[in-house]
Amino acid sequence: MTAHRKDTPRSAATASRFAQTVGELAAAVRRRDGALPSAGSPDPADVRLARWLAKRRWEAGRGLLSDDRVRLLDRAVPRWRESTHSRAGFEAALAECADWLRSRGHLPRSAGGGPTETRLGRWIVARRYDAGIGRLSLGHAERLDADLDGWRVASAPSRR
Repeated sequence: MTAHRKDTPRSAATASRFAQTVGELAAAVRRRDGALPSAGSPDPADVRLARWLAKRRWEAGRGLLSDDRVRLLDRAVPRWRESTHSRAGFEAALAECADWLRSRGHLPRSAGGGPTETRLGRWIVARRYDAGIGRLSLGHAERLDADLDGWRVASAPSRR
């Protein structure tokens, strides 16, 4: 068996696919008003990117991701190392949603609003999904129940 060289055509194609996926990830983050894609999202494209990103985090944490790829991710998506499942990420999103509810009198909607409302609404939809499949921790469910009255119930589409 011969060693795989970094400058082979196969490697160039792999590098091109990697760069393309980083571009898709950066575009998704922009669409989501700065939020990283979540594996709990109802959007299959977000789920694919979230899983791809989780693998890159795993590789980087074990020193398996090349310096070039780390730099590319750092430039395109500076927050790529943050997990959407981290406590800090959950707490920040929960606080944003609670502020939204207090200031507007309703939970953020996942469609039909501005980019911030849509991002926060999708976050709530993803938590409903997680709860529905038994993936939401009891602690997170309790925090959501305490801070976001009505988060478990999907509202009817608005007729604005």
